[in-house]
Amino acid sequence: MFSPVLARQLQQSNLRFVITGGGSWLGQASLLVLENAFGDQLPDRVAVFGSQARSLSLSSGRIIESAALSSIENLPQGEYIFLHYAFITKGHVGEHSLQEFVRLNAEIADLTEGAARRVGARGLFLPSSGAVYRKEGGVHTVLAENPYGFMKLEDEARFRTMCKEIGCALMPIRVFNVAGPCVNNVPAFALSSIISDILKDKPVTLRAIAPVYRSYVHIVDLIEMVLSGLMSDSWGVPAVFDTAGEEVVEVGVLARRITDAMGLSGYPIERPEMKAEPIDYYVGDRAAFVRHADSLGIALKPLQCAILDTVSDLKQRFAQNRI
Repeated sequence: MFSPVLARQLQQSNLRFVITGGGSWLGQASLLVLENAFGDQLPDRVAVFGSQARSLSLSSGRIIESAALSSIENLPQGEYIFLHYAFITKGHVGEHSLQEFVRLNAEIADLTEGAARRVGARGLFLPSSGAVYRKEGGVHTVLAENPYGFMKLEDEARFRTMCKEIGCALMPIRVFNVAGPCVNNVPAFALSSIISDILKDKPVTLRAIAPVYRSYVHIVDLIEMVLSGLMSDSWGVPAVFDTAGEEVVEVGVLARRITDAMGLSGYPIERPEMKAEPIDYYVGDRAAFVRHADSLGIALKPLQCAILDTVSDLKQRFAQNRI
């Protein structure tokens, strides 16, 4: 699953890594990739921050400490790459007033930017979101229309400015759909929810009554692409780009692909009677993603591999009662 070339590059570097939002899916996957490279040295090479201090359990069984983000102000000097995942996500928008949602995310960004400027960060990964786009075209420019997408755009602009001012490489990616290990909210995502139903010996239940299209990138490919780019002396501050896999699949087809991959052809899949509209098409523009992956020597894994790696990870976690 991992690139041995990247692992050696990481081992031979003097870089340290800051992960904000270490408990997120991207945070956990980043720790997985970095643990593969650093092994027992992981705690010495990675500083993890979250909303509050806590212990994070990795899939290997290793425990790593995550400090409160407020303490990032005490980050010692060093040569750092920041992987900035901390954000009040769209799943939590309804838990806060609009004013509070904006304030909390601005506070997260302030703390992270302040630390990155103070230590002179070498690189920053800023995962934005496909949610910045309006269905009618263009991006969200009205806060109340889509607070999550609007605030993601605000972060894009803020950290682009910072990176240009301090000479920090930037990986600005609008993430759509990912697959693979470390999914942290199984019911929230179509692929993991389908696998979960099967592992529980339940019929796969699809609730969408109109077509839903998705395109998946393997999360390890994404993280390795980010690390490879930010470690390169020539990466710079490119234009923002989207993620997208080699295939676009409707969730009904995805469900059957999953059952077949698990050796369960004919497994029951339940879905209401379908209507033609409204179509849910949440897929990024793949062109720039592939171009950057090729330039960095990242061989993108096919959907079948992403499915199998997600299945393997969820099987292990179900067996360990970790879900």
